[in-house]
Amino acid sequence: MKPRCSFLICVFNGELYLKESLDSVFNSPLSDVEVIVVNDCSTDNTPNILASYRQNPALRVITNDHNMGLTRSLNTGLQACTSDIVLRLDADDIQCSGRIQMVINYMQVNPDIDICGTRSLLINEEGDTIGTTPPLTYKESDIGYMLQFNTLFTHSSFAYRRSSVLEIGGYNVNCRIAQDHELLVRALQNNKRISLLNNLLVKHRIHGTQLSKSYSIHDMSSVRRTLSEASRLNGFSQCHAERFSLLWLSLCNPRHRLLRRCPSLNDLLFLVHYIWKPSKCSASLSAKIWASKSAVLAILRYHIYSERLLM
Repeated sequence: MKPRCSFLICVFNGELYLKESLDSVFNSPLSDVEVIVVNDCSTDNTPNILASYRQNPALRVITNDHNMGLTRSLNTGLQACTSDIVLRLDADDIQCSGRIQMVINYMQVNPDIDICGTRSLLINEEGDTIGTTPPLTYKESDIGYMLQFNTLFTHSSFAYRRSSVLEIGGYNVNCRIAQDHELLVRALQNNKRISLLNNLLVKHRIHGTQLSKSYSIHDMSSVRRTLSEASRLNGFSQCHAERFSLLWLSLCNPRHRLLRRCPSLNDLLFLVHYIWKPSKCSASLSAKIWASKSAVLAILRYHIYSERLLM
């Protein structure tokens, strides 16, 4: 008999938070779940932590022959899942009580939904709550528009149908970071449905050793391609999509100096026009207001950072 859902966790040197993450799954009231953990050749105490759960029949550990990175490990784990409903969880994050039942019920009641995500509590290294991700009150038709700017929810809050993700090729191995964002864009390109649950069902940990905090220019190039593809999805030309993705990433990540110059007045006018121009997805007013506020903050962040460099 297949489990009702499969948890997909990938870990590399996760000794600090792995036990807390696994306990948040195993302490849930539902027993008919499986937990697939892909150990990407950890060199710390991770193997011993996983071995301490060896008596739990729900756990299956896959150890890579060599360090493959997160994206390839995700694909390995996805292939190993036996349930069609897969819940993601990073090895440093925690799922909240009630998540499994709520998500499974939602996916069963809505068989046409391929991927859903939820809000997350933000916690620090000690596990103290320091904030939340923004409310997910957007319409489904806003999702494609919003993906031009950023992913909508944390990867640990993802739940998806294994068959749907495998159908579009799984995770893109060319993306070392933001593979969740790219997956969402590609899902929409392939006419998959994405839904939002405005519930706080995951605790997402913010700390200094996260992969997304150590990205390179090459990583930024893959993120830029994802943003550009999201823009093309909304009906913008390739030229405008590429210009927008470069400008947006430059403003949001000033330390990488992607633009190699201060944004001009024409750049800013283009950004405003881009946000408010009618697009294929006909974004709602709330989505456009969010994008406008984010653009203002990004511009301020860029100039503050630039001034610090000149001091």
